[in-house]
Amino acid sequence: MAEQVLFKNSKCIIILLSSELVQSFCIPAVLQSLQNILQPPSKVVKFFCGVSACENYDEFFKDWSQWKELTYDDEPETYVDAVIKVISEADSGCDSVADAKMEDAGRLQVSCTFPACQAYETLVTRLENLVAVQPDRIRCGVQTTIFIILKCKLDRQIKMEVEFSSKSCQPLRLSASIENEYTVSVYTPDIK
Repeated sequence: MAEQVLFKNSKCIIILLSSELVQSFCIPAVLQSLQNILQPPSKVVKFFCGVSACENYDEFFKDWSQWKELTYDDEPETYVDAVIKVISEADSGCDSVADAKMEDAGRLQVSCTFPACQAYETLVTRLENLVAVQPDRIRCGVQTTIFIILKCKLDRQIKMEVEFSSKSCQPLRLSASIENEYTVSVYTPDIK
């Protein structure tokens, strides 16, 4: 009950859509709780992290198209702007549902279907095997150590390589160091 009050009194709710959270949409109690707290739609920002922007999420959330949308590809300024916009709309007492609908209409939708949760589990299982990469942005010309975190144990007998590519040059493979059972690291090359 206290959590619902916390969400109700907030000016902005950012929901981080990971494969684990999306999989939990198939659990009725979890879905019902999320549907109750992610209100009103004008203060919800959806942030895609490891899942694609499927048009079928509206099967779970009727106000899905009215939520602001962010992805890991967006610039940091975009994150800040989206949150500030939601907060300022909450402060003004106005909802910009019409603005949100126009904004969503201009976006390219990625099509993927999951009519039933069982059919969707295959996609989620594939997503669960993906890696996390830190940092998620690399500046050209600045040598940085990248850490790649896997969800399965690494075999120390296998040579680990990381491939770097950009639009302006050929892909470049570099040897990676195994940090622990789940993490490898590699220094970024100077790719421009």
